[in-house]
Amino acid sequence: MDTLPEVTSGQATATAALDHPSVRATDGVRRNRIADAILYLTAFGGGLAWTSYLLARSPGTPSQDEIAHVLISKQAWHDPKVILDAWGRPINTLLYVIPSRWGLTGARIGAVIFAAITVIVATLIARSFGVRRLYLVPLLLWFQPWFHDFGYIALTEVPFSMMLAVSIYAWLRERRAWAVLAFGLLPLIRWEALGLIPLGALIIILSRRWRLLPLLGAPLLIFLTLSAAFGGDNITMREYLRMTPGAYGYGTWGHFFGTSAPLIGLPVLIAAIFGIPRAIRDRRFLGAIAVWAAYFGLQVVSWKLGKGAGYVEFALPVAAGVAIVAATGTEWVASAFRKLSNAFAVRIATGLLISVLAASVLLVGSRSEPRPLDVEAKAMKEAAAWLRERNLDPPRLLSTHAWFQYFYDLPFPRRHPGLVDGGRGLPAGTIMVWDRHYSNRWGYHIDELVDPANGWKRLEAFRNRAAIFVKL
Repeated sequence: MDTLPEVTSGQATATAALDHPSVRATDGVRRNRIADAILYLTAFGGGLAWTSYLLARSPGTPSQDEIAHVLISKQAWHDPKVILDAWGRPINTLLYVIPSRWGLTGARIGAVIFAAITVIVATLIARSFGVRRLYLVPLLLWFQPWFHDFGYIALTEVPFSMMLAVSIYAWLRERRAWAVLAFGLLPLIRWEALGLIPLGALIIILSRRWRLLPLLGAPLLIFLTLSAAFGGDNITMREYLRMTPGAYGYGTWGHFFGTSAPLIGLPVLIAAIFGIPRAIRDRRFLGAIAVWAAYFGLQVVSWKLGKGAGYVEFALPVAAGVAIVAATGTEWVASAFRKLSNAFAVRIATGLLISVLAASVLLVGSRSEPRPLDVEAKAMKEAAAWLRERNLDPPRLLSTHAWFQYFYDLPFPRRHPGLVDGGRGLPAGTIMVWDRHYSNRWGYHIDELVDPANGWKRLEAFRNRAAIFVKL
């Protein structure tokens, strides 16, 4: 009959060591980290996939400015001076230069990359503030309806969100020079960030980093110098900022609060409310959130004074800050469960909290829909196809709509001289693609085109939104 091998004292000691509570705790931490990593990749990948799906199914745009920005970035390959155009915003144009080579889809892929970087950097910021469940950040950021709804749109707000987050994170990591440089680049992505420069200077002064002050203004100074030397017929910063007050109307103090809240989503807002006390107690945390809040305040004041347009996407960069505060609030609520005497009950309660939050966030975030081409874009597409089919070669081709210029592969005209004396001095054969949205605004009045005395003939009309005229 076989006998069991005798256990030596050394083996018993090793077995006891492996069964020590500290070893079991280490194994538990390791398993938690693996689970958290899986959850993070799931939340991040899910948000990225949802945003990419919207991109793939959306030929339309929420703002025709997007098409103009793509055209300017694309044109920069052939005419680098357009990078200095103030309407395009120089750093925004540069960031989209490479992806715009592949048209609107390429530029939008670039926007998704910028959005993904924003999520990653927001995660790093949250970690620096002690957030342990880092998977909460992509969940609470990607699935804010406006973040994925604009996250694939090649507008200025997406790279601005990224640059602002990078600046804040670099400052927290004491990479002060990089932080200040990134902060100084912000006005060259969105001009209203000029209002943030005094705040940046104040932060530098209070931290006694005097030598960084020139770096804060260096990007703007370099741009102004290059613009003066090589700007050509670009729109200058002075021209752009000289907008007539009220050109887009005047808003109320509560406009951006009312329009952005539904696009953040109620679950995220509730979680963020619980995170506010934690942000207030931590000076570093409060300082970072104050920067996002200051940007939001700039939008509120600009619209109230009639110096902005009041579009809700202008406030998009605050989404990252809201997500970080919401992640902190979620963890604060979860920490309350520690008072339960049973460890199993703590895990169940925490799991239910996270599950309910995730389900509600996903429910709100999944309501976004792809954007089809609107009737205006369809009219411009049909006008471009009509001209191509006839293989016309006009001495001049005038148009004022970015969609037509995109579909017909034309550079974006940064200035519109309008029709002088009804266009009588234009050569015969000149084509005018008139559109109901912009043409009258830019001096191409329909009354002058239909007046027989000016020598124009209408060739075709499209969806009651556009018409093509030829100069006889």
